[in-house]
This record gives sequence, structure tokens and C-alpha cells, in this order.
Amino acid sequence: MILEILNLYGNKISDEGVKHIADILKTNTTLTKLNLTGNKIGDEGAQYLADALKANTTLKTLLLNTNTIGVQGAQCLAKTLEINTTLIDLSLNANEVGAQGAQYIANALKTNTTLTELHLGWAKIGQQGAQYFADALEINTTLIELDLGGNAITDRGALFLGNALQINTTLKILAVDMNKLSARAKRYLDQLSKSTPRKIFFHDHDDHSFIDKSTSSMWNNGHYSLSGASTSSMWNDHHRSFSNALTSSMWNEDWNHATDDSTECWL
Repeated sequence: MILEILNLYGNKISDEGVKHIADILKTNTTLTKLNLTGNKIGDEGAQYLADALKANTTLKTLLLNTNTIGVQGAQCLAKTLEINTTLIDLSLNANEVGAQGAQYIANALKTNTTLTELHLGWAKIGQQGAQYFADALEINTTLIELDLGGNAITDRGALFLGNALQINTTLKILAVDMNKLSARAKRYLDQLSKSTPRKIFFHDHDDHSFIDKSTSSMWNNGHYSLSGASTSSMWNDHHRSFSNALTSSMWNEDWNHATDDSTECWL
């Protein structure tokens, strides 16, 4: 019998316990899914797992939800994502990742070409973390599903993510439910979902329904424009500006952050 899936959910496994699991992963060639959700794994345990994944070439899914992994643990996992070419699904929901930890992981996404699902709901990444992932989405061409629910992301965070979605054409599911988004911000993201067949999950009630919109898109002389005149984007030297009926933002080369002159930038 070959073990391919190992479920150790809710077993109070500590950092010391996960060290033994990580040691096995270094040489194991059959396990494809490891569920360590609901344990007591912190930064040290995350480091053990990250080191193991540098050698492991078969594990595809790693679930680490509801542990106590913080910034240092996120940094270790991010370094592994930069070189690992096997893992396709990483779940860190309900950990202590924070904005700085989000930055490490987002930076790794700029070079990683295999991860297709990343779950960081309730990970305390905030608006700053949303901006880091928005930056990564402008470069990454592999990620299909991103969960950022319950992270206290505000309308400005939605603006960053929305701008990124005007460039990214591979992300199919974005979950931003249970954040601090106004009706205008949700409407803005809904409009942007028309650029590709994409689901944006932002409802804060129990039915957890998706908004599913799609429309055609057109490339014209290196500029990406969406049919229906919902938005247009333009590249100009090293500065990037977006102009549309929904919002406008300008990226400054020196400061590399989005600015908007008014909060009245939503429909």
C-alpha cells in the first residue's frame, strides 16, 4: 500500500512533532497531500516544513490552516516557494502571517511558476498585504485561485487588487469576502470581473454566492482594452497609469505606490 494522502487534522502537533514529519518528507517520494490544519505549529515548525520542501519533489498540497505561523514562518515558506517546482496548493488560513509575512509570500509569487492556489484568509495581512499581492498579480501568470477573505482589507486595498486584475488574465477566483469593502468597492470589482471568465467572492452573508461575469477582451498595439469600454490601461515608459469610468490611479516610479486625488473614485 502506497501512502499518498496524510490527514493529521487537529492532533495538537507541536513544532517538535512536525520536525519528525518534515524529516520524512525530505526522502518521501509518494505523498502528494499533507493536512496539518488545526495543530500547534508555529514559525519553527514552518521552517522545518520549508526546509523539507526544498528536497521533496512529490508533495502538491500542503494545508496549514489554523496554526500559529507568523512572519518568520511565512518568510521560510516564501523562500521555498522561490525554488520549489512541485507544490500547487498552499493554505495558510487563520495564521499570524501579517502584512510583512504577506510581503514575503507575494514576492515569492513573482518568480514561482507552479503554485495555482493560495489561501490566506483571516491571516491579518490588512490593506498593505493586499497591495503586496496586487503587485505580485501583475507579474505572476500561474496562480488561479487567491483567498484573502477576512483580512480587514478596505476600499483602497480593493483598488490595488482591481488595478492588478486589469493586467492579470490567469487568476480565475479571488475571494475577498468578510473584509471592509463598501458597496462601491464591490461594484468596482464586479465590473472588473468582466475582463475574463472570473469569479470574485465578496459577499459577507451566509450563502457565499459568487459573482460570475465574463466578456471578450482585445489586445491593440500592446495595450490591453476591455470591450464595453469598462476600462483601459496604458503603459508609458516606466510609469503605469490606468484610466477608466470607475476609478483612476497613478503609479509613481520613485515611490511605487498608488495615489488617488479623491475618495469619490467609485461608481
